[in-house]
Amino acid sequence: MLYLRRGGGAGSHLGPWRCERSPRDRGPRRRRRRPELDPRLYAQLREIERTHWWFRGRRRILLAALERQAVHARAILDVGCGAGANLELLAERFPDAALQGVDVEREPLRFCRADRRLPVSQADAARLPFADASFDLVTALDALEHFADDASALREVHRVCRPGGTLVLTVPAFGWLWGSVDELGHHHRRYRRRELVTRVEAAGFDVDLDRYFNSLLFPAIAAVRLLSRALRRPTPERARSDASRAPGPLRSDFDWVASGPPAALLERVFSSEAQLLALRIPFGVSLLCIARRR
Repeated sequence: MLYLRRGGGAGSHLGPWRCERSPRDRGPRRRRRRPELDPRLYAQLREIERTHWWFRGRRRILLAALERQAVHARAILDVGCGAGANLELLAERFPDAALQGVDVEREPLRFCRADRRLPVSQADAARLPFADASFDLVTALDALEHFADDASALREVHRVCRPGGTLVLTVPAFGWLWGSVDELGHHHRRYRRRELVTRVEAAGFDVDLDRYFNSLLFPAIAAVRLLSRALRRPTPERARSDASRAPGPLRSDFDWVASGPPAALLERVFSSEAQLLALRIPFGVSLLCIARRR
């Protein structure tokens, strides 16, 4: 709030009028929020979600997990819906359910509305614009790592989920696997299984299923991530070269083996983990958690 105030000056009893901020408004100005994803990635992500072997394999694993846990829903919320691929998956699995997606960024929602005509709205996961106990199923598929305060987001998800309702989460696993996808995605963290379970339970859920997945390809992906990190290790010469270079096309882990017979093979290997959900494999590139609201 602004108000006018008269202050003293040299040779003046009161001095000129000047405009000041209200005392309650004083203090550091709020920083502009960092986007949840590198804005240049949105146009690519729309096509990647449809065609890339990793997304296609993950869809099969998620469908198998929902079937295994006998999840039923009439009202579904997808938190961090992005360009809408997860909503399409949920519509396929629950054809009679009412769907709603939210994302804090406006740009991917434009794709949802224009290309897919999906019911979406812009909202912060820590302040969801829905009444208490509105949904039977809440999903956050590779979304939780984007939130600076994931505990607040989980508490808000608990609020809008009905008692006995289901929460489905996927997140990236193991901090030492940090890679270009994490940088471009502006991730805050990667998770270990016990860490994720502890946070979900603290928010008021009982965990029914927690599994690492993308385990069969884990050794190869870990080797590539570690080698890539070693090759990108900063040096003064590289820093000067990067500073003088014009921005080029984005490069991420999704550029590796994106199409052709090798991609089809990777999809087949990854998708086969849909048959392994009964096993508790102690490692994987990602984590899946299905929990029930108390």
